[in-house]
Parts: sequence; structure tokens; C-alpha cells
Amino acid sequence: RAEFRSDIENLLTPGRYFVHAGVNRVDGSGVALYAHNALDFVVYGREPGSRGLVNLPFEASATIESGARR
Repeated sequence: RAEFRSDIENLLTPGRYFVHAGVNRVDGSGVALYAHNALDFVVYGREPGSRGLVNLPFEASATIESGARR
């Protein structure tokens, strides 16, 4: 098991957003795990936002459960 946490300053305009998550292999041989639309959420506000991609500043951490089966 792995637990991921992230704090992100909300710089998003109003609208519906989706989070995709992936894990790549260390040797670069490809993707080990990918979750399309792992999370979706809505940002509310007065003015609808424009469409597009954003790259938000963030801090993240991961913890691997000791003794977990691989």
C-alpha cells in the first residue's frame, strides 16, 4: 500500500477538473500503474474559466507501508 498526500494552492478558475495518476518504472521501461480520472472535483466561483492545461506549484509526499506485499 502507498499513501500520497499533496497540498496545492488553488489557482484554478471555476470548472470541473480531473486528476490522473501514474507510476513509471525506475529502469524507464514503461508505466507500471496508471489511473485515468483517479479523482475529479469542481471549483466554484462567479466567472466560468477558460479551457486549458495548468501546471500548479505543489508539495507532495509518499509513504510505503512497511511489510507490504509487492
